Amino acid sequence: MHGRALRRRQRFFFVVFSGLRFSLNLGILERPLVFGAILGLVLGDVQSGIAVGLFFELFWLDLIPAGTYIPPNSLLSVCITLGLIRHYHLEGAGECLPALILGIPGAYIGAWLERMHRSWQDRGYNRLLAWAKGSSRGSSPQAIVRYSLIQLASVNLLLVLICMLAALSIFGLAVHLSGPALFLPLSHFSWPMLWLTAAVGGVLALRVKDAYRGFALGVSLVFLVLLLQ
Repeated sequence: MHGRALRRRQRFFFVVFSGLRFSLNLGILERPLVFGAILGLVLGDVQSGIAVGLFFELFWLDLIPAGTYIPPNSLLSVCITLGLIRHYHLEGAGECLPALILGIPGAYIGAWLERMHRSWQDRGYNRLLAWAKGSSRGSSPQAIVRYSLIQLASVNLLLVLICMLAALSIFGLAVHLSGPALFLPLSHFSWPMLWLTAAVGGVLALRVKDAYRGFALGVSLVFLVLLLQ
């Protein structure tokens, strides 16, 4: 029963924080690092929440919602990954790596769904024009916005349910087929190594070739040092 309550809280927090992406901009609250820390606190594992949130914060650092571009829904990746970590009691970066990988597709599915939602809302323009002309078939701006927010919340709730179920099924099948052998090759990974790998997003944001070369050299040296320890 306690597990069900936590999963309900997890879905609730995802729906609320997803709405902050476009419906109510409150600065850093909709960032993966903040969301991961809060969701980790709710799930009783703040350390994993911060670690996962930092990974996805760095991973998509160069993708921002500018103009009509909709970046990947990184909050969904955080939600899926932390759900897998808690459900399967994963510990350490090596065991969490498959969960991180399974969380990435959800971000792109979420972005695609948001684009579809924007297309669905195009018809609201005609209702707004009809309202402005005094037609009974029109809808006021308040009604259009209210309907859009309710629709977006419902879609996000359904999205997290489907993605979470798919991720749990795939991860469970992989563990069943591979057993401990699934995590054995990943045992040498640490969170700093994963963060360094994800930091390529920040370097790409610079759009400077010398930064790419310096980053690649630095990551290679750090990986070598960590592997030799």
